[in-house]
Amino acid sequence: MSVTTKLKRYASIVDKIQTAKYPTLADLVRHLENQDIEVSDRTIQRDLEQLRSDFEIAVEYDRYHRGYYIEKNDLTQKMIHFLQSQSISTHLMDYVKNNPNNSTTVLFSETTAKSGVEHINKILEAISKNRKIEFIYKKFLSDKSKKYIFQPYALKEYQQRWYVVGIADSSSTILKFGLERIESIEVGKQKFVRNKNIDIKEHFDRMIGIHSENENREVVQLLFTAMQAKYLETVPMHRSQVIKNATVDGVVIEYFMIINYELIQKILSFGNQVKVLQPKWLITEHKRIAKQILAAY
Repeated sequence: MSVTTKLKRYASIVDKIQTAKYPTLADLVRHLENQDIEVSDRTIQRDLEQLRSDFEIAVEYDRYHRGYYIEKNDLTQKMIHFLQSQSISTHLMDYVKNNPNNSTTVLFSETTAKSGVEHINKILEAISKNRKIEFIYKKFLSDKSKKYIFQPYALKEYQQRWYVVGIADSSSTILKFGLERIESIEVGKQKFVRNKNIDIKEHFDRMIGIHSENENREVVQLLFTAMQAKYLETVPMHRSQVIKNATVDGVVIEYFMIINYELIQKILSFGNQVKVLQPKWLITEHKRIAKQILAAY
């Protein structure tokens, strides 16, 4: 049995358990059969065990409701996302491999970062063992490289680029370094103790993207056209998104987040489909950039 088939089956089982209320074993079998996946009760039971042991997805049986459910926590959600991504990726790879004469059916991004990913294994090793890393880094607008000794806490992907996230010695400031700018890297022998007051996930939940000059969040109100607002209802720009009200001019959407470079770039990408309502300084900044764009023509 191919890896693609197994991953597709695992992802389908998880999807059914998440969307249905305590599905039974028979429900799961029927769900898979509706997708032309023939399985037995025993196969499903083995799959549930594999999800628990291999993917840390805690599928449990509720005796009162006589059905299955998934214990929700941060690790489980990450593993479900990873499983779904892997299932899609392997399915696409198998399709392309089995249909070589139909190469334009599946189109992949041509802008995926090709450099820096070779450092991921060493960084993951350092993170898992709480060891410092030493690397040579060259900033985008600099001609000189610089050596850093760094405490790695996490890896972060954003817009097809990978970043190592952590802190420098004797500091609580969260720093991020793009892997494609790292010229060389080594895992040091010296261990470090994680700062328990630093929550990397919470740090990134407060903003869009990577960069933040401060940790202060602000209320951001944007007026979108009705059409753009419909898109944002299905694909929110940020987890704090709240649809406030509709007016004759459009739909007011509110956010509570750090205002950073990535957010401003995102607002600019909407062109004339958006108007900044709050805060006042962001209105001024949006106008300033818009005038510069106009002046270029």
